[in-house]
Amino acid sequence: MLDARTPALDALVRQAQRECGSPDAMGPTALAGLLEKLVSAPQLWSPSVRHEPTSRWYGSLFRDDVVDLWLLTWQQDNSTDLHDHGDSSGAFRVVSGALSEFRPALGNDGDVVLRRTVRRPGATVSFGPRLVHDVHNVDAVPAVSLHVYSPPLSSMTYYDVAGRGLSARHTEPVEVRDAGEGIPERAVTVEV
Repeated sequence: MLDARTPALDALVRQAQRECGSPDAMGPTALAGLLEKLVSAPQLWSPSVRHEPTSRWYGSLFRDDVVDLWLLTWQQDNSTDLHDHGDSSGAFRVVSGALSEFRPALGNDGDVVLRRTVRRPGATVSFGPRLVHDVHNVDAVPAVSLHVYSPPLSSMTYYDVAGRGLSARHTEPVEVRDAGEGIPERAVTVEV
């Protein structure tokens, strides 16, 4: 894991898990609440913010059997592509900059279109396991966001819009293993 996993971060996550009343999973509302607490304690995650000149970067801040917490940084035109979160519920919060979220919807002609919502600092989006979306930084200003999932991410499927539906392109496993020196294997720079 990143250096961000500290006793204070552990305590904050454990408290949120106890408050939600479910030992196995946290729902979207509880995950949004956890992000609210985390944002109010920037010393727990802000030292891990890493901006690459032209690339999106992401790393795992915390992971146990219930919660998976990620930090992402975004440059202009960085995008996740249209994807789901497997069987996980989740929430994300824009900390700085702005992100555009694109969700599939039926257009007037019955074909699938992507509807855009701009998410600004302070915006928290929570969702259940069926959400498919693309998150994209369309602005010149870099962005930072925090993401949390429960149960922890195990796979993500990527999609293309195909007329009146979505077509699954491929599914990737999500694994987090310590690669040494406190950097998780999944802390990567995504080239544009």
